[in-house]
Amino acid sequence: MIVKDQNIFLNSSKKRVRLIFILGMTFWLVLILRLFYIQVLNSGFYQQKASKQTLLTINLPAERGIIYDRNGERLALNLPCESFFAVPDSIRNPDVTAYKLSSVLNKSASAIKQDFLKPTQFSWVERQVEKNQASLIKKLNLKGIYSRTEVKRVYPQDNLARDLIGFTDIDNKGLAGIELAYDSILAGKDGKAILQKDALGRGYELKPYPIVKSSNGKSLVLTLDSQLQWILEVELKKAVDSTSSQSGMGIFIDPHTGEILACDYYQPGKDVPFKNRVIADQLEPGSTFKIVVAAAALEQNLKKPEDLIYAEMGKYKIGKHTLHDVKKKGWLTFREAVVHSSNIAISKVAKEVGKDLLYDYAKRFGFCEPTSIDLPGESKGYISSPSRWSEIGLANIAIGQGVAVTPLQLIRAYAALANGGILMKPYMIKTILDENDEPIMQFQPTPVKRAISQQTASVLTDFLQEAVESGSGQNAKLSDFSIAGKTGTAQKAKVGSRGYEIGKYIASFVGFFPSANPQIVGLILIDSPQGEHLGGHVAAPVFKKIVTKLVSLPENPIRKLQTQKESFTRVEPDFQPEESKVGLVNLVYAEEEQPQPKVMKTASVTKESQVTTENSEKMVVPNLVGLTAREAMAILNNKKISFQFSGSGLVSKQIPKAGSPLQGKTKVYFECQNPK
Repeated sequence: MIVKDQNIFLNSSKKRVRLIFILGMTFWLVLILRLFYIQVLNSGFYQQKASKQTLLTINLPAERGIIYDRNGERLALNLPCESFFAVPDSIRNPDVTAYKLSSVLNKSASAIKQDFLKPTQFSWVERQVEKNQASLIKKLNLKGIYSRTEVKRVYPQDNLARDLIGFTDIDNKGLAGIELAYDSILAGKDGKAILQKDALGRGYELKPYPIVKSSNGKSLVLTLDSQLQWILEVELKKAVDSTSSQSGMGIFIDPHTGEILACDYYQPGKDVPFKNRVIADQLEPGSTFKIVVAAAALEQNLKKPEDLIYAEMGKYKIGKHTLHDVKKKGWLTFREAVVHSSNIAISKVAKEVGKDLLYDYAKRFGFCEPTSIDLPGESKGYISSPSRWSEIGLANIAIGQGVAVTPLQLIRAYAALANGGILMKPYMIKTILDENDEPIMQFQPTPVKRAISQQTASVLTDFLQEAVESGSGQNAKLSDFSIAGKTGTAQKAKVGSRGYEIGKYIASFVGFFPSANPQIVGLILIDSPQGEHLGGHVAAPVFKKIVTKLVSLPENPIRKLQTQKESFTRVEPDFQPEESKVGLVNLVYAEEEQPQPKVMKTASVTKESQVTTENSEKMVVPNLVGLTAREAMAILNNKKISFQFSGSGLVSKQIPKAGSPLQGKTKVYFECQNPK
């Protein structure tokens, strides 16, 4: 019996052992299969999941290219700054962390905490933090809050040419102007790096993962002259504010190359616009358009300067309409009709020219078509088909009404007069530089076609010079050298409907100088001035002030453009004026300064005259203290003494002292300060 019980016990024990063994083997088999599934069959998924928990990919932004003016002055550059980000799962106490940060950043603690609670491994706390704030945040020594060095786009000349240059967002992506148009060139290519959290979650360190280095953007050298741009902006603002005008525009270009030297739009109370109004806005040109009629009449031998035209004593009936002149005139020569801007006389000339020919010459001067400038957002203007012109319509178009042009188109037409009849393509980008400021692409002037003969351009220049000397543009007259120009006063067309706004005008003046050898063409437009509204009284004085300030600079653009010459290939125009039989000629254009790498890296704060000293042993240093910078320069230039100066205003200090003998190639240094 005992033996039987023992056998039963042994059998049951064996069964239990066998069951335990089977269960154990099953467990281990399942575990091995599961591990095989995780480690082998689905290893990629879990590796990726683990990486998401411990690794973080950080973008390494490329440094944006610098924007220079034609003389190497920096208009847009980058400065290092610190940004702070959070790794939410490393923050032990979100409430305390958010509270401490809020006191430094002046932000709501609840808003900061919400960012910590987002299901993400990375969250920006604050970007591009000021230096003092960054120091305070670091002193807090908050776990889960880390800093990263970034670059911030800054504009050292403040708002100079901002509507032209544009701006970027916080990620340095171009949003407007040149920053947007050339974003692909300026931006470069971003890189990336991988960060790894350590086992205790105490921080992020670079792991030996391959780092893709960023490729910095290319830099741009503009045709812009920052000195002329500054003068334009200051004087344009003064004019608009003093006349309570709605807005004002100005543009200056080199007529021989088409380079934009300065360009501005100013509207009181408005921030930087997202479009360049000088190339986008369309307006009626008024009397400045009369050169098209005059050029057509001269080219086709329909008129000579001395031909007489009766101006109807200021009132001229055309069908049911009456055309008026500001001043009552009787008989005028063709020259006088242009000089005194007679609407009636010019409309009679337009009738002789005819609709089709007038339309043809408008297109020769580049109206009705884009200029193809290297900037976005350009409008092409509008002139209806001549088949739709009535008799009064022809007269209106002749005096610049019923025509839509951009300021850039208008100034390009006058540039063709100034350079001898060649229509040039305007451009803004002079050179593209690599990371070492070495030129990799340089842009050259592009002649488009011959608009008129050189002889016709010369005759019209004489007309426009006389218009400034004794005609409607006398308020632009300078005593130092001659200016050729034309005034314009246009009724302001309604936006979105027919007709004109009552009592609102666009006053304009376009001119070039020196008229004997033009180097710069400028256009000033004042929109809706209060009170006096004639272009000769409102816009011409602004032009004069700008030119006066420009020529007083020790290194003004006129002097540079006059002393450097470069020859370009001859023009192949689309057509040749039939009557004039103008031959194609090799044109000589003003040479553009080629940017030097050293100039791009540093901009001098002093200006130096390139004047040699002659017979200095017989001279003594003049007393300059108390004189204006301009007066001091005039004295030293007259005595042929080399000099260097800094500052602006009145001379406060000079070396050597007044009365000191000049020996050899002595140079005079003087410092200017604005009087308090």
